[in-house]
Amino acid sequence: MVDSVASSRWTPPLRRAVMRVRPEYFGWSPDERERYGVALPKEDGDHLNRLLLKELFGVAATTADDIDAAQEALTDPQHDMLNATTLPLAGLGEDHFFLNEYFVEGTSLLSFATVYDYDLADHQFQEDARAQETPAYVPRPYHGRLYSRWARLFVDKVFTYANLSMVAGYLQDLAEERASGLIDELIPHRYVDGKNHGKRSGKGFEWDLRIDADGKEGLLDALRDLQYDYVIQRSRALAETWDQRGSKAVYIVVRDIAGESNQDFLFSDTAALKEVRFRSFLRDCRRLASPFAELAPDIDAERQAAEAFIRAEHERLLRDFDPKVARLRKQQKIIVHEDAADKFF
Repeated sequence: MVDSVASSRWTPPLRRAVMRVRPEYFGWSPDERERYGVALPKEDGDHLNRLLLKELFGVAATTADDIDAAQEALTDPQHDMLNATTLPLAGLGEDHFFLNEYFVEGTSLLSFATVYDYDLADHQFQEDARAQETPAYVPRPYHGRLYSRWARLFVDKVFTYANLSMVAGYLQDLAEERASGLIDELIPHRYVDGKNHGKRSGKGFEWDLRIDADGKEGLLDALRDLQYDYVIQRSRALAETWDQRGSKAVYIVVRDIAGESNQDFLFSDTAALKEVRFRSFLRDCRRLASPFAELAPDIDAERQAAEAFIRAEHERLLRDFDPKVARLRKQQKIIVHEDAADKFF
């Protein structure tokens, strides 16, 4: 086990803040400190953030609402600094790995040794929830569910944001992006204000934007529905195909985002997930690393297949579509709270 307190990544501001919030922390065993950090009590977290906001940025905040508002007002570089400062306390293992995701009550990152353990538990939780909601639901087999899970860690001493996904999900994202772009080209459209957009409703305002496709709104809806169904079916097929390959590979992609260090970690299959431990995340990923260029043929194939599907369905709809027969849709009323109105209206 890595004793996080001994890490050089513990900055003086973090040490001073923890000393004021929980001075007994430094007398605890490494196990106790670790359990505290990964499941930081909200009251302690608020107190730490209040102290760090003051020391790092000169921002005074007292209540929990004040702290939230102050964090909202931080610039991106300030957010990065705050996250990097607190990571040695909250993160796990060699890289101070922190999974920025929801955990079922009573669990934390310590509940899962490997990425596989976490992903399988999440899959079972989601499938059980669907089965309870819909008794006739048939649970999906597990071929790796990991998709756009956000994490933070230090990569070669550099504070880094990470995105964890299965290769299948990553491929389908790129294909869906191409399909959506093609639909925009085939059926140009724009969003216009509906009659109730911006209308006061209780403590908020109605969000009522409508699509104007020059009379082809029904055609656009139909093509988008077909795209959605295609993406669901193709993503399931890709997950099964890649899991059966058994490549046991991790593809590490450095994303070009100005002022930040960002990386994607793409797992080929469940065999790869089993090999990567949270305590040694980066080391294990690098041990399984394969060149990202290997995925180029798969990326091209999925993009081309998605484009071919959309073009074929568009041509079919142009021949067969009856605008008088429209799918019934449940109308949803969306209210934007008054505190956020300035951002949307």
